[in-house]
Parts: sequence; structure tokens; C-alpha cells
Amino acid sequence: MENAFNVLQPYSTQYDEIRVGGDGDGGYVIPLVSQEWDVLISPGVGASSMFEMSIASPKTKVILIDANVPRPSGIPSNFEFINKLLGVKDSQNTITLDSIIAKYCKNEQRVILQMDIEGGEWSVLREVTSKNLQKFQMIILELHNLENLLVDEFRDDYTNVLNKLSTTHFCSHFHVNNAGSFFFYRGKRFPQVVEVTLLNLNSFTPTQICTDSSNLDSVSDPAIFDWSFKF
Repeated sequence: MENAFNVLQPYSTQYDEIRVGGDGDGGYVIPLVSQEWDVLISPGVGASSMFEMSIASPKTKVILIDANVPRPSGIPSNFEFINKLLGVKDSQNTITLDSIIAKYCKNEQRVILQMDIEGGEWSVLREVTSKNLQKFQMIILELHNLENLLVDEFRDDYTNVLNKLSTTHFCSHFHVNNAGSFFFYRGKRFPQVVEVTLLNLNSFTPTQICTDSSNLDSVSDPAIFDWSFKF
């Protein structure tokens, strides 16, 4: 359990940080870089596209992927909506991350993935190739159901996904999503849902371990008590 969470230990970089997407759920803390993004892949479309609108320039190709909501109204012309779920195979109703990358990220150098798909992230990340993971300069994830690290059926799968991510990326920001619950292991409290920002090791340099919570963090549910996880 401790080893799995240690993969998500955040490190600072040479960049300051900024919060993008507003307060509450759907806003994320990322490094403040001057570059424009070529492609933003965003499966799991919520009630608002504030994050995507905030981080994308008019030149950024934004790919929204979700079969559970209608096409968002009023999105700019550089936004494309795919009415499918991100999954582990290509079908009438699902599309794989590898297929999205093959179509939209052939030559682009500045690619970002933001994914909040309510637990489906584990199977998607298990199936995507490490070569394709390398294409993402930044990955912003909500990781759900972390209590499954205690379940024999899921433990190896979840651990392998975290280790796979750690070969290409490192964590620059970690935040407990207080809208999720928590569980205990050996007397220590662990979150079931976390928000993490992962940076490509080929594009960013980790400097030192972050020991304090960021003042940029915002509670996902203001009606529930907030808490931070100590590594």
C-alpha cells in the first residue's frame, strides 16, 4: 500500500504552479509553462468545459470524449466531440486511447491528457502502450477506487498501472478529492479518490519532494470536511 502511494509522491519543478479550471471539482493545479498546447485529450465531459477553455489556445485541438452527455453547446471550432466512451477496445460505443493518439497526435509535440472517467481510468491506462504514454507532456488524472489496492482481485492491476506511469512520468501535484471517502490500512488513513498531475520525465525535471499542501488546492465538496494525505 505504501509503495503504491509513494509512486504518487509529488515533486516540485523549476516552474511555479497555477490552478486552471476554477475552484472545486474540475479545477486542477499544473505547472505554469509558457508553451501553447497542440492537442488536449479530455475524456469524461462534465457540466462545464471551463478547464479545457482555460488551458487551450485557439490553436489547440481539443478532443472531448463522452457518451453519457450530449455535445456541449457553444464549444469553439477547435473543439471536437466524440460521442463514445473511452475504453479498452474500439467498437460502436467505445474508443481506445491508442486510437485517439494515432489519429490526433501523430506529429504534435505538446500534448496533454486530462481524464476523469469515474474508475474507468485503470483499464484504459492498463491497455495504452508505454510508447503512447510518452506522447503526453502532462497527464491530469482523477484516480478512483484506491481502496481496491486492498483487494486481491485488483491489487496487482492497480499497482502495475501506477508503476507503468512512473516509468514515463512523475507526480508534481497530489490532492485528496474530499468528495470521495477514505479507508484505513495499518492504522493510517488513505483516500479513495485523488487528483494528480503527472509530468513527462523527458520534458520536466523533478527537483525536491513536496512536503506541504498547495495553497492552490480547493475542496471538491465544501459540505464535507477537507483533509490532506501525508506521505
